[in-house]
Amino acid sequence: MANYSQIMIGKFNLSIIITFYKRKEEVNKIIQELINQSLKSMQLEIIISGHEKVNMKKIKPKNLNSNIQIRYIKNKKNSNALKRNSGYKAAKYQNIVFIDDDCLPLKNFLIDYLEIFKKLNKNEIVCGSVLHQQKLNNKNFYRYRQSRHYILKKKQFNFNRKLSASKIVTMNMGLKKTKYLSGLMLFDERFGKYGFEDYEFGFRFLKNGFKIIPSHPSVLHMDSRSFNKYLNKIYFLSTKSVNILKKISNEAWKQSNYYKLEKSLLFKILTGFKSFYIFLTLAQSLMVLIERISIIYLPQTIRLGIFLSYCRGYCDRKKNKSKKYAWYK
Repeated sequence: MANYSQIMIGKFNLSIIITFYKRKEEVNKIIQELINQSLKSMQLEIIISGHEKVNMKKIKPKNLNSNIQIRYIKNKKNSNALKRNSGYKAAKYQNIVFIDDDCLPLKNFLIDYLEIFKKLNKNEIVCGSVLHQQKLNNKNFYRYRQSRHYILKKKQFNFNRKLSASKIVTMNMGLKKTKYLSGLMLFDERFGKYGFEDYEFGFRFLKNGFKIIPSHPSVLHMDSRSFNKYLNKIYFLSTKSVNILKKISNEAWKQSNYYKLEKSLLFKILTGFKSFYIFLTLAQSLMVLIERISIIYLPQTIRLGIFLSYCRGYCDRKKNKSKKYAWYK
């Protein structure tokens, strides 16, 4: 058990919702870390929300303390929006934290969130910090990904700081469960496996008077997928998710950075050439190769690869076709 001042925290309850897809080893690490950080005075509920059959004996640790409960929820389809919503509905406690199944809580994760929840208002959402693990075979790519996320120290946390919808961090997010929220749809379940469900959630809640605050409880993102797999995800977003976002909220789409990109003159000129698609494919492969073999960190190469992948998706979207990628494994 963690060695924190229980007088400072007092009796508290917390529901941790983990969106799950086949990462049993990672989830076991997450659960064990949460148990290690828990306090005797804390009622801790861990909800694993997935869509496949799971043998809980292989996930649930033995000899759990009575103040810790672990449950599994099986959903009808593999949708992060659905998994988060069903986890929220099933949660017993008011204080709720969402994390993904590849996000390992770091030191003081629970205690930091409990201190925040003491002062958090019902119309405030906190988004924690994310640390990306850097492996030798894709160090440059993960250095770039780290640049896209903030890491706050405890002394830097301030309730007056705000995030925009595009900066929301749902892989590490805390909020209060209220009757008002329970009557709403948190994440729009019309989105598929991946897309703009996080952005649309942030856009809609900001529009309805909520405040999204960057915070310091930290997770280690254990995602080790390559730059090439990441580009497949961007392609999927460009071909599939854009149309879903337009249908759900054209206002949110027009406020997004991707809308601004598609409206740029350079984008229109480049995607207007029929032969451009062949160039896109070759150029994207070249960016992947450069990122893989480069000793020097070249963020411009990674940005260009993302741009090219999105352009390819745009071209196929206009032709009403798309390639299938197993990026979600």
